[in-house]
Amino acid sequence: HICSFASLSLHIVSRNPNPTKAVVQHNDHIMFDPLWRIDGFCITNKEVPYWNSHDLCLYFDTAASIIVSILFFSLKKSPGMEPANEFIGTSILGIFGHGFAHGMMAKASREQGEISEDGAASSSSVENGTLAGVAGSLFFWVFLLKNTMPNGSKKVLIPFAAVCCAGNIYVPPQFGFTFVQTVLLLTFSVNQLLRPLIEQDFAYGIYPIISGLPLIFIGWIESTSCSRISFRNIGGHLVYDAWIPVSLISFYLTFYWTRVSEAKVKSA
Repeated sequence: HICSFASLSLHIVSRNPNPTKAVVQHNDHIMFDPLWRIDGFCITNKEVPYWNSHDLCLYFDTAASIIVSILFFSLKKSPGMEPANEFIGTSILGIFGHGFAHGMMAKASREQGEISEDGAASSSSVENGTLAGVAGSLFFWVFLLKNTMPNGSKKVLIPFAAVCCAGNIYVPPQFGFTFVQTVLLLTFSVNQLLRPLIEQDFAYGIYPIISGLPLIFIGWIESTSCSRISFRNIGGHLVYDAWIPVSLISFYLTFYWTRVSEAKVKSA
């Protein structure tokens, strides 16, 4: 019960929608970095093909999905890993889909010449409603929602993904990232908070501590520090994007080592 209460509290704190309200209602506020406000991301090296933050996210997420896959298939059959497997197994394609979406944004930037005089992204293939853009967005949303709602059926996920895809088209570009994060955090939180009490175990308790709580602070740092050379030198939005698979790996290894320690104590 203590674990359940702690997890509930952390889900509420780490998934608080107030940042969304702040971004949408106060986008021009001095608290937000001027470079970040242009795109809703901290995009570095815009003038360098295949090396801006979107490209870097594609590269990192592709490599990370491979690493997480190797880790998952190496440890998933270890005794007691079942509760953690659910969090990791469905995340692999979600990580790749996330990187794929960034890759599409980078591709649109190169092909459509959307870098304007002030560096703003004028549009993307998704926002223009092209077939390839919509298909890519749908692919992204299906796997992202499967990650946040691992027990969700296709009858629920696909229509919901279509609605989110439409949101990508009609939401202003500078709010696109905020829109995605709002859907991601709310769907995951609701899915977790509605779990039966018997499923609110150790994995349920530590996941928001390792994954959700730091992510909310990284998001605020990105939106307020994009102009700082130190933040731009490490990839801008890449920092936020990279934390997702890094936190999953940290969570999975923490759970594994805890189970190994418990097994040693029982056998002693």
